[in-house]
This record gives sequence, structure tokens and C-alpha cells, in this order.
Amino acid sequence: MTLRLLSIALAGLAAGAVVANAPPAPAPTTDARGIVRLLDAQGFAAIHELERRYGLWTAEGTTPNGRPVYLLVDGARLVVDVVGEAGQGGLTIEELRRLLTAAGYRDLREFEFDEGLWEVEAINRAGVRVELLVHAVSGRVVSETPYGRPPANAGFLTAYEVGARLVSLGYTYVRVIKFDDGKWEVEARHPAGHRVEIYVDARSGAILREWREDGPGAGGPFLTAAEVTARLAALGYTQINPLKIDDGKWEVLARHPRGHRVELYVDARTGVILHEERD
Repeated sequence: MTLRLLSIALAGLAAGAVVANAPPAPAPTTDARGIVRLLDAQGFAAIHELERRYGLWTAEGTTPNGRPVYLLVDGARLVVDVVGEAGQGGLTIEELRRLLTAAGYRDLREFEFDEGLWEVEAINRAGVRVELLVHAVSGRVVSETPYGRPPANAGFLTAYEVGARLVSLGYTYVRVIKFDDGKWEVEARHPAGHRVEIYVDARSGAILREWREDGPGAGGPFLTAAEVTARLAALGYTQINPLKIDDGKWEVLARHPRGHRVELYVDARTGVILHEERD
């Protein structure tokens, strides 16, 4: 009996030693260094554009096999969601439409994928037209703001102030279109005379990005209008009218498979639909 009790005690001590020597579970992390360590431990590389917004961390990086992806990180739960550059691996527009409709939103339009999040214009339960930012994998609404204008008392420049700044820089025919994710989207004529689209930082007024409203150059790496038409026709769209290429996207008017008219933005290299809205 004594030997048996001793054996049990030794076995218990051995088991305790195994538990004591086991590596501790990763602790939740909320700082940038911890997020980078988490992503590195999971094999992601070339991590950049890391920022915390809307209650989660977003970043760009590459998978272990070198594929560029967007990364959505919940540091508290140590969950990393991975989405391809054109939304691969996340919710489709139709799946997103069903989820948001079930959540009480209606008149959904202007679906646009941007850096791991879906931007959607909708009317909420209160009847207010809003712009939603939706997690591309979970479908969770991470931000809801009145459409086309910044949240009140958030320190953003008004549309008038942005327009005045651009005029002072020599731009003409300035048209401030809408506020979107901390940026004002503007169309204008450049001081050199050509038409441009501009993203302006809504806090500082700095020009973040500017591009000409031009088509592709001869021999460029873009799909032709005929190729875009063929791809959309294969998806069931009809009356397809590719208009122009703008910032690497084909702008297309077409009739949706369900019968209503839509405006589409199609990746000019891959043919993936990035943005869809009722016309």
C-alpha cells in the first residue's frame, strides 16, 4: 500500500512538473509591438500600415507563401482575420447585404472594399442615411456615421474649409464630394489644367493622394473594355457599358442580374468587382 501511494504521489508530481514547464498561453495584447509579435508568430511578414481604428488593429502584410493580404487583428482575443487585396476570403457583397438587412439596415448601396473593411451606404433603423464600415470577415459594423459628412465635434475640417484650401493652392472647379474614413474626397481642376481626384486629410487639410482622371496608357497592364464586359456578362450582368479607367478601376454602368441598374467599379487588372451601387 505504501509503495502504491508513493507511486501515485510521484506520478502527481511528474504531472505537475509537466504543467509547470509548459509554455504560458499568449497574453492579450493592445499595443503595436504586441500585435507585430503576434503576426510574426503566425508567419506573416512585411507588416506595414499598422494602425488601431474602430476597436481593432488593421495592417498589410504577406502570408508565409508571399501573398499580399490585409490583416484584421483583435488583440484582446488574439484573433487574426486575413483578407485578400480584393476581398478574397471575406464576405461577398451578397452575404454582406443579407447580414445588414437582417440587422435592420435598408436601401443598401455603394459597396466598396477598402483595406480589410467594407464601406456601405445605408439607411439605419432611425431612418438616417449613414455610412457603415463593416468587418470584412465577421460582418460586424465597426463604425456608423451620417453619410457624406464627418462626425460632429471631432475636429475635422468642413467641406467649405477644404475647398477654400484647395482654391488657395491654385485648384479650380473644386467639388468636395464626401467625407470618408477621415478623408475628404474632392474633384477639381489642377493648376496645370487637367482634371484630378484628390483625397484630403480631414484634420490637417494636407493632400494625401491625387491622380489624373485618365484612361490606361497604350499597352498598359489593364483589362480592356471588352474583357471587362465579358467578365461581367459571365456573372449575369447585362447592358454593360464600361465608361473609363480611374485610379486602376474600370467605372462601368450595367444592369444587375436582379434587373436594377447599377454602377460598378471593377479592378482594372483582376476584373474583381470592388464597388457596386444602384444607379
